[in-house]
Amino acid sequence: MKKTLSLSMMIMLLSLTLSAQNQTVTDVSEIENIITLFSENINNIDNMLCHYQYEKSVSMLEETIQSSGTVAYMKKGKLYWNSENNNSSFLLINDSIKIVNKDNCNVTTTENHPLFKEIAKIVSSGEENGFVFDKNTFETVFSKDTDAVTVQMTPKKKRLKSLFNSILIIIDNDTMTIQSIEITDVYGDMAKIILSDVVFNAPENERYFKF
Repeated sequence: MKKTLSLSMMIMLLSLTLSAQNQTVTDVSEIENIITLFSENINNIDNMLCHYQYEKSVSMLEETIQSSGTVAYMKKGKLYWNSENNNSSFLLINDSIKIVNKDNCNVTTTENHPLFKEIAKIVSSGEENGFVFDKNTFETVFSKDTDAVTVQMTPKKKRLKSLFNSILIIIDNDTMTIQSIEITDVYGDMAKIILSDVVFNAPENERYFKF
């Protein structure tokens, strides 16, 4: 159960530390332009494959938890996550979940796992371009420097507040794609995922989504 929760939390992190040169964006038209460019880019992505590096600092431990692996995404609510460290994987297709830990395989639904249900909502809402920038869901603060846009997200809804305190998303200025995601949980522990070697809209990426 602990491994499953750890894997699912890493997926939610679907970052880099803020630079001292970052400037808060308050101009409404500039914020709307950022949202438009990001949304247009999301609309052009049918599938994605990349490598991730995960780090989590736990207040009760002196060591940082680290792992790495592959994450793949496909439109219509499909998400694949593989951890090279413990040979485990997670496949989400709409409301169905497949969890593989070494020789064990478990197929279930999001109704049985509240955390996975929130992951499914994030994936599907992301396709509709509304979740990240929904004022009813998050309090958002935008800042930027010459290389990236930073979006600081604080949840407003009770169901999200029970999962995390804040999310920090770093978006590349040139490509308008997510570079990294950082999450601070309700215990104050911070986890970070850095994405690299990203490949978009490759037909071979479909092989990861066989249930």
